[in-house]
Amino acid sequence: MCPTINNVNDAEELENTREAFQLLGINSQTQIMMFQIWSAVLHMGNLHFVDDGNEGCKISDANKHLEKSCEMLGIDLEQTAMWLCYRKIQTMNEIMTKPLNAADVSAIET
Repeated sequence: MCPTINNVNDAEELENTREAFQLLGINSQTQIMMFQIWSAVLHMGNLHFVDDGNEGCKISDANKHLEKSCEMLGIDLEQTAMWLCYRKIQTMNEIMTKPLNAADVSAIET
C-alpha cells in the first residue's frame, strides 16, 4: 500500500510535473526514463540486508525490491546483489573483495 497525503491528488501532481518537464524541453520518452530511474532508486531504498551467518550479509529473500530495481535499470540482478554486499579493495599488487555485514550496509545507507 502506498502512503497518502491528505489533500494531495497524486495524478494531478504527476500531470503538473510532466507539463513542467515539457516546458523545459524534456520530451515524453526522456520523462519516462527519468521516472524509471527514480522508481528504481526508491525501490533500492526499501532493500533489507540481513547477516548471512558468516562475515557478510545478504539481501533478504522476502524482498522483491532489488529485482524490480534491476529490471527498471536494465542491469544484472546477481551482479548487483553481490556488489551491494561486498566491497572491492585494490592494492598495488592485487584486487580483493571483502564482504560487508548488515551493520556496514546500514552505515552506508545513512
